[in-house]
Amino acid sequence: VISRMLNSQHPILKWAERKDKVFITLELRDLVDETVNLTEGRIAFKGTSDKKVFEFDYELHALVAVAESKWDKTGFHMRFILAKQEPGWWSRLVKDTKKNTYIQCDWDKWVDEDEEAEEGAKGMAGWDPNSMQGFGGQEDSDDEGGLDDL
Repeated sequence: VISRMLNSQHPILKWAERKDKVFITLELRDLVDETVNLTEGRIAFKGTSDKKVFEFDYELHALVAVAESKWDKTGFHMRFILAKQEPGWWSRLVKDTKKNTYIQCDWDKWVDEDEEAEEGAKGMAGWDPNSMQGFGGQEDSDDEGGLDDL
């Protein structure tokens, strides 16, 4: 995976969460040829924006429910709603504890644990899960296939 990623760029991931969901936004304009692979414990992405290839492959902090997770693409963003298998708050998006400059908090959507009841819809305008695509047809396993399966 590393050698293949040398020819691509890494997009900035902005993330926020609620007790039962994780929200990820990639700010890539006019994205084409996108492929996404989501398993219970991993998310991988590859796509082209402005004639540049962007990709990432991360082991998630905890398990997600693939069948209940969704994604969509607009002219300006690629957005994901990942349903957590176990409700609770994550200390980070990915398992790796090293600082990752490509992963940032989405402060427009961020809500503290004790404020979720009052501000749960903060920053969620335009995030209609009913209009998003599911990850149907993907296996709900945590295999190590990564981008090779794309």
